[in-house]
Amino acid sequence: MPTIIRFGGGAGGTGDGAQKLVVNVDSGATVTAKKGSVVVSAVSENGQAVLELDEAGTYTVSASKDGTTTPDVKTVAVPQELTLSFVAAELNTNSWEMIKAVSDAGQGANYWSVGDTKDVTLTGNWQDLIMSNVTVKAFIIGFDHNSAVEGANHIHFLMGKIGTKMVAFCDNLYDHKTSGAYFTMNTNDLNYGGWEASRMRKTVLGNSSTPDNPLQGSLMAVLPEDLLAVMKQVTKWTQNSGATVPATTDYTFLMAEFEIFGKRTYANNDEQSKQAQYDYFKAGNPKVFYKHSATTTAVTAWLRSPYAGQDNSFCHVSTSGVTGANYSSHSLGVAPGFCA
Repeated sequence: MPTIIRFGGGAGGTGDGAQKLVVNVDSGATVTAKKGSVVVSAVSENGQAVLELDEAGTYTVSASKDGTTTPDVKTVAVPQELTLSFVAAELNTNSWEMIKAVSDAGQGANYWSVGDTKDVTLTGNWQDLIMSNVTVKAFIIGFDHNSAVEGANHIHFLMGKIGTKMVAFCDNLYDHKTSGAYFTMNTNDLNYGGWEASRMRKTVLGNSSTPDNPLQGSLMAVLPEDLLAVMKQVTKWTQNSGATVPATTDYTFLMAEFEIFGKRTYANNDEQSKQAQYDYFKAGNPKVFYKHSATTTAVTAWLRSPYAGQDNSFCHVSTSGVTGANYSSHSLGVAPGFCA
């Protein structure tokens, strides 16, 4: 619930130079204003808390109730008008702006759990797939996942679920080879350049653009504006060949083999040295993906890991939930990840 904070002097003050801080907030919430060693607090009654501040200046202001503190603690100069917000226990009730504020504060795991979901509605053309107000649940797969090498203050999501089924998006040529605008890793059977150079990364998901100017026909072009506004870049590590494991900076990404299965089977040997299994899959949750438009049908979904020892394939998750590989020009299911 928004917390509106108003600072006023003069007519809004006490008449002796003091500043009055009026906060509209849930009854029972404690509002605290701090400036150096000065700390002033008041409890809201009938939806309003009033604090008398002896002097003007810059204060940090927060509100708390039942052990919960607003994550977006603000620093303000008196007089000022300010909005704070409390965090809803149910992830789906919160705005993406609030989710980002919690993430920025590194507090995601204090409010929500791995597996919690938030509805996302996709609209527009994603390659040849027409998304007409398709609602899917983005779900949390980890908090500050692998943060030493991927970045801190990130909540990692996978998109997504429909009902209780984990889904992958499938186009009209699913499980066929094609060179057109479909969900292929590349338009030919090559994996040269690995994930970094792949058509999937740059064009299908849209990492050749940014959320404020998404590539037409990409995943980012069909995402809602409020989600695009809070998406964070994340550093992902994926080995193609050779001894090094190169990094990419992505807004959207596919899972790597090790990130789902916690072991290496077909990916290159050294890739896992820069990766970690996501907590959602480490907990033993199912690894089978279902077709987004027919959730009783299991599908094969792409992974971003190139197939070791072959120059024509990338890894995938099979219809039975085990790892495998397929030719790069096949159209398979896409289950994109992102961070907020």
